[in-house]
Amino acid sequence: MRHLYTTVIVLLCVITASAQEFALNDQIKREVIEAALSTLKTNYVFPETAQKMDAAVRERLARGE
Repeated sequence: MRHLYTTVIVLLCVITASAQEFALNDQIKREVIEAALSTLKTNYVFPETAQKMDAAVRERLARGE
């Protein structure tokens, strides 16, 4: 479980840090987010909670966040 948390946190930090250093294109951002969500849904101990987190992230993406 720690591995999953670490992976998600590292990916989010990389996205945040990278966005400040250079502009990531939308395709790369989407690929990284999709990979993180896939890992989350596959490995999270509570599938219902993973689905809710997935939906929350996708909702924020739809709003352009």
